[in-house]
Amino acid sequence: MPRPYHRLDSDERRTILRLLNAKMPVVAIVRQLGRHRSAIQHEIGRNDFPALPECAGCFPLLAQDRVRAPGQAASA
Repeated sequence: MPRPYHRLDSDERRTILRLLNAKMPVVAIVRQLGRHRSAIQHEIGRNDFPALPECAGCFPLLAQDRVRAPGQAASA
């Protein structure tokens, strides 16, 4: 029986950021978090800004705000 899907939480998002900054390969991140490769790659891709090198990287807190209020902008 397949496991039910659960969204990534803020701790998992921070772990992804920390491991990416440590130059860990996606496969290692997948193993550590016990998540499917596509979930990790999706998280990395949706929070990356390749057009702005100074902003390149994963932004776990912004992603978590989007999850809390889908379809709504985060309040300032």
